[in-house]
Amino acid sequence: MLADVLVRPGQFLLQLLSPAAPSPPHHHQAPDSRGAMERRRRGLSFIVAALLVVAAMPFPGGEAATPYSGGSSAAATPLRTDYYKFSCPHLEDIVRAEVTRKIQETVVTIPATLRQVFHDCMVGVSSTQHASHPLHSASFHLAAQFIGALRPWNNSIASRGRRLRQASHPRPNIKLPPCRKAFAFSSEITSSDVNPERYHHPSSSSGCDATVLIASRNNDAEKDAKDNESLAGDGFDTVNRVKTAVEKWCPGVVSCADIMHLAAREVHPDKPMDPLHFTTVLKLLNLWCFQLLQSKGPYWSVELGRLDGLVSRASDVNGKLPDPDMHVKELMPVFQRNGFSLVDMVALSGAHTVGFAHCTRFINRLYYYNSTMPTDPSIHPDYAKQLKDACPSNVGATIAVNMDPVTPVQFDNKYYTNLQYKLGLFTSDQVLYTDGSTIPIVDKFAADQKAFFDAFVAAMIKLGRLGVKTGNNGEIRRVCTAFNH
Repeated sequence: MLADVLVRPGQFLLQLLSPAAPSPPHHHQAPDSRGAMERRRRGLSFIVAALLVVAAMPFPGGEAATPYSGGSSAAATPLRTDYYKFSCPHLEDIVRAEVTRKIQETVVTIPATLRQVFHDCMVGVSSTQHASHPLHSASFHLAAQFIGALRPWNNSIASRGRRLRQASHPRPNIKLPPCRKAFAFSSEITSSDVNPERYHHPSSSSGCDATVLIASRNNDAEKDAKDNESLAGDGFDTVNRVKTAVEKWCPGVVSCADIMHLAAREVHPDKPMDPLHFTTVLKLLNLWCFQLLQSKGPYWSVELGRLDGLVSRASDVNGKLPDPDMHVKELMPVFQRNGFSLVDMVALSGAHTVGFAHCTRFINRLYYYNSTMPTDPSIHPDYAKQLKDACPSNVGATIAVNMDPVTPVQFDNKYYTNLQYKLGLFTSDQVLYTDGSTIPIVDKFAADQKAFFDAFVAAMIKLGRLGVKTGNNGEIRRVCTAFNH
């Protein structure tokens, strides 16, 4: 019966409200059967009333169906960490398995997936178009949670509902390949669970809506913009793989935008596990692989419930992303218009502790700084020599170097220590330790990795709340690289 309530609520209500056919007499009916029947009728009536209340509730984000632009309280966002608790209960296990599989193939997965999320959220546009899309699972979440609260009145129905959910959502039999590469990350795990205050995001021109994933036949989508040409293909491949795996278990339920954020967390952190979950992981992946393949970093509970955007234009990227040649006074407006503080900006810059950059992005610092001084004096001389050896003045567009010359595949705070020793790759990196407003923040993060992790998590949560699409402003794509319409 609970399955009918959740899947076919309209039919279920009609059945309850229609006159019931008289049931045949039972010769062994108990004396108090009429009382029991009356209690059952009252229980069903209560459920009907509850479902009518749930049906009248708006989707997360409100009836206006406008993009979320931040807010001053926790109630202002439609996002929840348990958004897929009922509709796709093993989502995070599936994401972690697929991301781990991808990392085994190439460590480039780590920075590529992180950068992709940043570029999507800082650039995504709010759509004025409206398109029909599959019914979002929010109504099912609300109905299931409401009925779960009816246990004091009808324990049998709730108990059957749990059995039905378990039967319809068996745990995926995720099998990972044996270790092929070992990445020994030595940094100590420092987990944090930061829940910063909600903030006001004054502009609706940015949003986490997976529009950076769209592939255009005319090469005019966001990913085709000049500032996005440096995004590594492994980031796109990671999200597409996860989406394919998720669709097998929860078709039409999880948005590409939410998958991007879950994947960004899974590329580097190691979640503290309870013994039961740890046993499950050991069954999926032997202990040796598990210890070596997870890039140690901060963990946070990802807020979920985004819809995928309906518009992706290369022209919308212009001026939305920080440039590698910018100084602090130029960087701050880019971040401030999206609600980020100075600390947030420095913390998000710490993502450059992993990944690589093409030589053409910083070649001017090595050979064309100014007419009297060809090399930027803010670069350590020895580091400048190493970079020149890797990147000659006539370097090709495909040649790249590590952004962190010390620990290039570890998510740690060495990025900030590098800045103290003039080892910042971009101008926009090194200026964080030449500008008086950001030097104290860099010093703090260099001395305290946990402080960096905490600030990074807070900034990532803020980033994930930018311009969330709800209602008719978004959809749940069947394939992440193409719109449904």
